Amino acid sequence: MQDAAHSRLYGRIAWRLIPFLLACYTIAIIDRFNIGFAKLQFLHDLKIDDAVFGLAAGIFSVGYVALEVPSNLLLVKVGVRKTLLRIMVLWGVVTMLLALVQNQYHLYLLRFLLGAAEGGFFPGILYYLTLWFPDRVRGRMTSLFVMAVPLGGVIAGPLSGLIMDHMQGVHGLHGWQWLFILEGGPAVLLGIAAYLYLADGPQVASWLRADERRQVASDLARDRAAVPGTTRSFAAALREPRVYLLSFIYFAFFCSLNTILLWTPTLLKCVGAATTTEIGWLSGAIS
Repeated sequence: MQDAAHSRLYGRIAWRLIPFLLACYTIAIIDRFNIGFAKLQFLHDLKIDDAVFGLAAGIFSVGYVALEVPSNLLLVKVGVRKTLLRIMVLWGVVTMLLALVQNQYHLYLLRFLLGAAEGGFFPGILYYLTLWFPDRVRGRMTSLFVMAVPLGGVIAGPLSGLIMDHMQGVHGLHGWQWLFILEGGPAVLLGIAAYLYLADGPQVASWLRADERRQVASDLARDRAAVPGTTRSFAAALREPRVYLLSFIYFAFFCSLNTILLWTPTLLKCVGAATTTEIGWLSGAIS
């Protein structure tokens, strides 16, 4: 009976949080990699080459890494609602500003700022999940959340292709400019929605009963007690070998993912895909 009650409680929490967080991360993936589709048009318009594109695409990670840890240290102090509001509104605005680039230096700057704006989103959400779900549930919730990576790839291809082909020339703008404008807007709206919709933790969640909040707190406390001597020191984390092993695994995974999502549109064009829409559908199928 108690197990059933626990399942209902965490199922209810999951339905409240995971679909929304999944939508936010899906938009992040789309905005992070839509430059691979924009490249099909803006290389000619901006008179830049593949080497410039490659540097601009990669410089995103410099900003992301630089702000990742500071952003999450701030999250602990101000809460997830204010953090997601800041992160998502900023990355949405920067994505839309990419429509205004006129040369390679604008592109470098805005891609760096996009990475800096998004820095802290993914690890921040992983931390947020630890506030709601005990160990025995959290793995499943994390798996559902990271489904946004393939989902973003599936959605980004057809959506980007349709925008670039059908919006070309509308109000005097290129298709790639509309791509950034239309795909940046949802991040701003979701950032505002996150501030209004989410709670910073179960103890301030008005949609949980008092006994449910106590149950979550008890389950999380039991997990912490099961790992005696665990430290919350950042310096201690830097001395932990597993941190570097997991960092290398994450690095290797995203090296391959970045290559696939950033360059697939170009490869498909090179092998004969006729229109941007066709490239988008094929790219989505591959993802």
